[in-house]
Amino acid sequence: MAETAKETGAYLEATRRRIDRYLKKSLPRAGAAPPRFLQAIDYAVFSGGKRVRPILLLYTNRLCGGRTEKALPAAAAVELIHTFSLIQDDLPSMDNDDLRRGKPTLHRAFEEYAALLASDYLLIRAFELLARHYPPEAALVTGRLIGLDGLVVGQYLDLAGPGKPIDRRRLTEIRKKKTAALFELVFRLGALTAGRIRMADDWAEYGRDFGLAFQLWDDLADEKKIEPAERMVRQLRRLNRELEKRQARLAPEAPVLDYFRNFLLQGAGPDR
Repeated sequence: MAETAKETGAYLEATRRRIDRYLKKSLPRAGAAPPRFLQAIDYAVFSGGKRVRPILLLYTNRLCGGRTEKALPAAAAVELIHTFSLIQDDLPSMDNDDLRRGKPTLHRAFEEYAALLASDYLLIRAFELLARHYPPEAALVTGRLIGLDGLVVGQYLDLAGPGKPIDRRRLTEIRKKKTAALFELVFRLGALTAGRIRMADDWAEYGRDFGLAFQLWDDLADEKKIEPAERMVRQLRRLNRELEKRQARLAPEAPVLDYFRNFLLQGAGPDR
């Protein structure tokens, strides 16, 4: 077990470095745009992210018998989309945050207009990568899951009606769209880039539950609890059991998925 944990840690670190190398290669070089704009892009993308989403995409591709080289453009695309969402989430008109990962947010380190335009570019670049390397389905499903069926509308629902109490139904919808939809995309693209089209729906369902668990873990860690902690713990444990069942069917031997599931469940504390 200790050896498995060690190997998993080594895999995560090696894969993170590989993703970073591909991201550097995928972003514009010096001279392609004004230097300060390129600096803003670089600051946003290489600000200490753990690359959880692209790592999971590459690992799903591997579990489905795919090749990492084939999946790297999709992995880079989802990380650029994630970074786009963080930049906009931090803006003064949204959460108005000063820090992200212990560093000044992009609009604080640079100008607000630079942050907004850099986020626009990252989203555009993500679709360029998908359009260049894959059939149209990849870009189409991405547009759906970050658009009206996902991230953008989830962010709108989260921001609309500030100060008003959020009922459970709306809270679940926010979690599904703002967070779970992007994880659904991650696992779906992992299967699609491996050519496992028939398995894509099953992996997408796994990703949706994983994303909900991820957001519950994040909400539990937040000092400002948006719903009772006990209720979130029950939901997190239920989702973990569902993920176990799905994983047993899709990929019984998947230590990286085990690692992430166990990590999220730690937020729930001991199961009594």
